[in-house]
Amino acid sequence: SVATMDLVVRTVWRLTGLPLAEIVKSATETPARIMGVDGSKGSLREGFDADIVIFDNDVNVSEVIVGGKLQHFERKNR
Repeated sequence: SVATMDLVVRTVWRLTGLPLAEIVKSATETPARIMGVDGSKGSLREGFDADIVIFDNDVNVSEVIVGGKLQHFERKNR
């Protein structure tokens, strides 16, 4: 099956009870490192790309910021 990263993060959070910050860190830093882009992506750090996904209280995507700019996106049925 194919799952989006937000679904994976939400599912791991619901099933494990691990801290959301730890799950998001694993879901962002590890892929960035594997793809060789961890010098500019995967973390919120000075000098890195300002690409951010903001979750609501149920860990659904509520906003997306790419390059520091708020993006328009349409939510799909969950």
